Amino acid sequence: MTKNRTPERERRAGAAWLLAGAAVLIGALTIVAAVWRAPAALGSKGSVRATDPNIVFVAAETGDVGIDPGYGKDVASCTAVLRSADVVGVDIDNAYPGYTCRLMVTIVSTGDAPLMRAAPAISTVPAITVTPDDDTCGNLAPGAEWVTGYAIRINQVAEQEAIYGFTIDTRFAEAEPGTIGFWGNWDAHDTFVASDIEGWLAAIDASSDWLGPTTMSGTDELFDAARGRSTMEARFLAHYLATRLNDQAGLLCAAAGHNIRGVDPDNYLGLADPEDAGLADIITAIEAKAGTAPTRQQYEVLKSISDGLNNASF
Repeated sequence: MTKNRTPERERRAGAAWLLAGAAVLIGALTIVAAVWRAPAALGSKGSVRATDPNIVFVAAETGDVGIDPGYGKDVASCTAVLRSADVVGVDIDNAYPGYTCRLMVTIVSTGDAPLMRAAPAISTVPAITVTPDDDTCGNLAPGAEWVTGYAIRINQVAEQEAIYGFTIDTRFAEAEPGTIGFWGNWDAHDTFVASDIEGWLAAIDASSDWLGPTTMSGTDELFDAARGRSTMEARFLAHYLATRLNDQAGLLCAAAGHNIRGVDPDNYLGLADPEDAGLADIITAIEAKAGTAPTRQQYEVLKSISDGLNNASF
């Protein structure tokens, strides 16, 4: 039996609602489901307004192509459709508590600036659980593609013929870690206060064999030493301090992978995967070079890696 859709429900469907008729298991008896139907949106207008406008959906699909995943019978169905560049719709029919639909979407960055993704903002009700495959931060370069997934599960509390809703808001913002100019002029823009920065400097000093300033005046001196006809070592130290401050301030995504092969073609850092290196691995590898008397060329590699991180270039 298909439930009639009223104008009120049509309006609610546009706001990402799911019509559910749950099959309920009572003892050994299975009460067969009525119809589940109505769209739920991934990347609705609300989510797009909360993210960068240069993000578009280019593909969407689900894992239900016949036999229900984990059930062994073809009872429920779950389909995804690309409604527009910023909305993916999902229809779930004839489902039941315990049914899980896997949704995969492909996102592309169409802008000119690197983007940093944050964990998705998920709004749902107890009858539905939405679990992202990846809820960590990450970087998305201009023109890059990112494929991610979500598990949409119908829970035991779902009632027959009920209407449930959920939304998944993808979140992106321009990646703007600080350069040496940003940190050298901290008192001009006041993004962070001196006490916070000096706290980060103390943490950096305790964990680095390269860096030592623990005050703003010491930081200014280190940055000043990198200006003009400075040594490559001095330039590296300035850029590396900015990298470490970005890490402490949360301006760099610790979970993102970085392809530094272009500036370190011979893998001087000795990374296991220089084309997908984590920030912590890069910092550990740079620290391992302390006391090894790098050549000017090697200092330039270290400087270029730090500078690239600070400019979200990879």
